[in-house]
Amino acid sequence: MALVTMALHKIRFPIIWAVISGTFGLFFGMLCAIPYLVTGGPAMAAAYWISGIPFDIIHCVSNFFICLILWKPLTKITSAFLKGTTNGRETIDETKADS
Repeated sequence: MALVTMALHKIRFPIIWAVISGTFGLFFGMLCAIPYLVTGGPAMAAAYWISGIPFDIIHCVSNFFICLILWKPLTKITSAFLKGTTNGRETIDETKADS
C-alpha cells in the first residue's frame, strides 16, 4: 500500500485519493487475516476475512468520505510545512539567523 502511495504521489485529484483510501479500507481485513493464515491455515484466514467483510465495507466508505473532507485542509497544511511556512508566515531559518 505504501508503494502504491509512493508511485502515485504526484496525483492531485481528491477523488482519486478517496478511491485509493477506500481501497485501503477494503484490504484492511485481508492484511489482518495474515496472522490467521500462519496460525490456523487458509481455511481460518478465509473465515476471518469473510466474517470481516461488513466491517471492511464500512471502513472503505468511511475512508472515502474522510479523505474527501480532509483533502483540502491537509494539502494546505502539508504544502505550508514543505515550503517552510506556517499559516503564511515564514519560519526562522537558524542558519541565516547566525550570520
